[in-house]
Amino acid sequence: MIATILPGSADFHAVGYNEHKVSKGLARLIEMRNFGTVGLADRPTTEELTGYLKKYSSTNNRIRKPQFHVAVSCKGREMTESELLDFAHRYLKEMGYAYNLSPSRKYWTVIPKGYDKPIRLKNLGADYTNDRIVERIKENRDRWAEIEPFQRATYKPRQYRMQTRGQKLKKKGGLYGLYLYYCYRLGYLPKYKKQNNARLHYLLKDDLMKLDKITDEVRLLGRENISTDEQLFSYKTSLEEQMKNLLAGRTHLRKKIRTNIDDGQLQAAKDEIASINGELKKLRREVKLCEDIAERSKVMEENLEHIETEEQKQQRKEKSRYEQRW
Repeated sequence: MIATILPGSADFHAVGYNEHKVSKGLARLIEMRNFGTVGLADRPTTEELTGYLKKYSSTNNRIRKPQFHVAVSCKGREMTESELLDFAHRYLKEMGYAYNLSPSRKYWTVIPKGYDKPIRLKNLGADYTNDRIVERIKENRDRWAEIEPFQRATYKPRQYRMQTRGQKLKKKGGLYGLYLYYCYRLGYLPKYKKQNNARLHYLLKDDLMKLDKITDEVRLLGRENISTDEQLFSYKTSLEEQMKNLLAGRTHLRKKIRTNIDDGQLQAAKDEIASINGELKKLRREVKLCEDIAERSKVMEENLEHIETEEQKQQRKEKSRYEQRW
């Protein structure tokens, strides 16, 4: 994933560029926000969009190039439209654009760093009501109107290679990272996003029926902090040792209840046997999960390797077609 920050502009030429690509069928607009009533009744024109942006930015004459233009690109079709949109939202949020100053809202809100929910600006004091904020902006604009802002003679576009969610999970490594990345390819992660099963690779569709088992296995890996085969084997061995001790204790209790003991001791022994049986059931389930992880992880690695090989071939084909077209 590459994010390129392009030069600013005073005439919002990026709007015309994007609208031209959309009209030619080379691109598609997937989201537009905070344009007031523009576009509510009908599809907005380039003139309407640029006119709204110019009018909005004219309230602060200190800004000479109000257009902020970022191009986010990925290899071929490795990300869907919804994934690109989700990435764009996270990118803007990390830049500090998590706020809502819409005129249609009664109270303006911001989401400071470290907060999950928005807070109303009016709660910060009398100087942070909607009307007072507008007044202060106008006061600052008038106070600094005669000062010329510093502008560099040349501008070099900055490029940032941003990691996708899948790349971050894959980079985690180990058995736990393998399972998380596999769940991502299955569409199970992130949970808030609905996966289109029709787009799944045929090697992954069979595992959709095993999501409950895979979920239990990945929870075990995360809970016990298991990353390698050696750690998995060591944990399985410790479970088997616990089972051995519990079985020995249960055998002793079964022999005890066959002896001449009073009713109180008999009931206590039976209750302890029932408790041991419950513990053994949990341990046997954990051992079975360990065995399944050892077997399934090899299949996962083979499936992912095969899928990535096919995706690389497809990307080379698309690149070749693109180069031939031009």
